[in-house]
Parts: sequence; structure tokens; C-alpha cells
Amino acid sequence: MTLLNDFFFILHQELAPDSVKAKITINQHHKIFEGHFPEMTVVPGVCMVQIVLEIMEAVVGKPVRLTESDLKEIESVAELAA
Repeated sequence: MTLLNDFFFILHQELAPDSVKAKITINQHHKIFEGHFPEMTVVPGVCMVQIVLEIMEAVVGKPVRLTESDLKEIESVAELAA
């Protein structure tokens, strides 16, 4: 399932040799939120990771796979979505 241009939209993107920064907006009316705390919307962690993967794929121009992670990386993803 692709989330780009449906669940989230890229407002601005900065590319550097060793990093990518993206400012995004989340569609707060998306169906994902219907079953995920509708009274207090929270972006599911799996969606945060998918957002990062899709931004990376757009930058490199080919599919990417997450093969390893640690908690610090997940916390960074959470900052992106905040």
C-alpha cells in the first residue's frame, strides 16, 4: 500500500549528500484513523516507517527495504511525523 499523496503529502524536501529532510502533512481524515484511536488520532508506528521508506524511494528512484532498526531510529521517525 502506497501512502504518498493519499495518507501523507510532501510539502518540502531538502537533499544533502548523506541525508534527506522532508516536511510532510498528514491527511487527518484518512480511513487509517477510523480504527486507530478516532477520538485522539495517532499515526500508527508502521505508517511512520512506511512514510520514511516512501520518501527514501522517491529520492533514490528505486524500491528500498528496511532490514534493520533500533529504537533510536524509530524515535527519529516519530519526530518526522510530529
